[in-house]
Amino acid sequence: MAGRWRLVPVFLSLLLLSLGVLFARSTSEAATYIRPDQTCELPGARVNRSSPVAIDLNNNGILEVVVATSDGWVYAVDMVNNCRILWQRQLADYINPVAPLSSAQTVESSPTAADLNGDGYPEIIVTTGWMPQYHMNGAIVALDRHGNLLPGWPVLALDINGAGDPPWHPDGYADGFFSTAAVGDVTGDGKSEIVVGGFDKCIYVLRSDGTSAPGWWNHQQNRPSRCLIDTIWSSPALADLDGDGANEIIIGTDAHPQYNGGSVWVLKGNNNLLSGWPVYTTQIIQSSPAIVDLNGDGYLDIVVGTGTYYPGAGGHKMYAFDRFGNNLPGWPTPTTGNMPNSPAIADLTGDGRPEVIMGCGAEQDVGNSNICNGNHVYIWRHNGTSLPGYPARMKQAIPWDPPAYGGVAIPPVLADFDNSGKIRVFAVSTGAVGVSVFPYDNPQAVTMYTPALTDPLRSAPILADLTGDGRLEMITAGGRNGRAALFRWHLTAQQSSRKPWLMYRANPARTGQTQAPPRLDVQPTSVHLMHQQGSTRPLTINLRVQNAGEGEMKWNLHLPPNIAASQLSGTVDDQPIEITITVETNDYTMADTYDIGSLTFTGTVHETPVAASPFSVPIRLTTGSISRTYMPLTSK
Repeated sequence: MAGRWRLVPVFLSLLLLSLGVLFARSTSEAATYIRPDQTCELPGARVNRSSPVAIDLNNNGILEVVVATSDGWVYAVDMVNNCRILWQRQLADYINPVAPLSSAQTVESSPTAADLNGDGYPEIIVTTGWMPQYHMNGAIVALDRHGNLLPGWPVLALDINGAGDPPWHPDGYADGFFSTAAVGDVTGDGKSEIVVGGFDKCIYVLRSDGTSAPGWWNHQQNRPSRCLIDTIWSSPALADLDGDGANEIIIGTDAHPQYNGGSVWVLKGNNNLLSGWPVYTTQIIQSSPAIVDLNGDGYLDIVVGTGTYYPGAGGHKMYAFDRFGNNLPGWPTPTTGNMPNSPAIADLTGDGRPEVIMGCGAEQDVGNSNICNGNHVYIWRHNGTSLPGYPARMKQAIPWDPPAYGGVAIPPVLADFDNSGKIRVFAVSTGAVGVSVFPYDNPQAVTMYTPALTDPLRSAPILADLTGDGRLEMITAGGRNGRAALFRWHLTAQQSSRKPWLMYRANPARTGQTQAPPRLDVQPTSVHLMHQQGSTRPLTINLRVQNAGEGEMKWNLHLPPNIAASQLSGTVDDQPIEITITVETNDYTMADTYDIGSLTFTGTVHETPVAASPFSVPIRLTTGSISRTYMPLTSK
């Protein structure tokens, strides 16, 4: 069993080291630090690893910020209106009545927001608990928009670990969760499920009422049906890999049959494995997968890093798999250190092909320039080659000189926040007290966003337009003097449409999927017209051209003879384009059924065909004695 419980003492020593240096060294230096425009101090303990989520809880056009603290509190904060706390909840109050009493509670995962019950308002899902030897209960908690516990929750983890040295035996407390929950429809029933992995080695797939989805609970053993041979740190990604309309579950684990590595699993909504999975690796997988069509074939691929448990170079790599579990050409790519971080995805260069962005190293990699060559950031093209200048050493947002070395273990976020045409990378390195922001093509041009006299930042920032004025803001969650705090920066200029990865796991539902690749779709998919014999009146019908994926796509229409269209080309994004097709009937006056040809649509991005292109719509015409009956309208 990988276990990895040795990680915590390193975290504590890192925190003390960073704080000691922060107050011992002078903060005067040549670098420019941009201070936050707003600081919201909260009563709870500082935020550890938990990245906040910005969501409109009240459907009033204002985004609130939901954040979880290291002592088990969840806060909903209206930062727009003077840091007003809408509600605050101690998760232990919900867990202790249904579990052995523990003296403390903590959250090391990130809150997830999604509409679970279809009422038009978001719910909040938080996983709790920490390493089992700390003897606190791990649970999945679902709250409504007012912070009230939903019926059927919390759901406790199993008690597998916690006692002994190493702590691989039950201790009377439900094991904890490091994994952040993801929400999406995995069963194909049109309703969302909650998916998360635990330190109890099990994968949970739960419905909105807290019950397990079909196939995910072993009623004989009273435990989840999919429990592995080792712990799960990775957060799941959800995406439809096989095109059947339901999301698959993609997650990394510590599990390996020989206990000398890890694995990546892809599971259907009925708990069956997708063909080709799992894939076993030479290092545990702490990294959380990101999902993207990396090679441009119209199908989604999986990008994931490694972990930190086994020594040696087995974890010094980055993986990219196709949906069948095969390594994509050029992958895995070697790195100079372990890669437990989680990747972000974006088309940085604007060529229609995505890049993968990720920092090297772990939280415990501090003060050693030999690990990952210091604080290195990697950017790979879709084929596994590095962008020019990468890997690059990033200047850290640490107000002392010389800069400390360490891992870049916190997932980056990405956006063109100032409409400059260039996506910026927002990254946090180990021990930093702020965020380093730089254009992707110039990693030395770092702007540092750093609160004054703050604790080291240990979670990913988020980018959001809280007020709806078209300008992005950056929010970080951390601490000031050991207490929780939110920090907000107003970023300059009007934002552009290029906002590929604004938060940890890409979106509030934490699915880990970047924009779905463009896919051409035309409705209806076939046309059968009726025509009165002897008439030469043209016939018309309306068609809708749409992008079933995301982003902008060019389309063109090629017509057979005797057919005209109101529009032959254009661009389409998330709004369908309606065109009128006109069929001339002069040549079809005899009673018969005619196949008069097909409308052929093509879709491209940067001259590259998108999925489902070309798309043909066949047209048939029946000529004869046509009678039309108009039925009366009926209302109920």
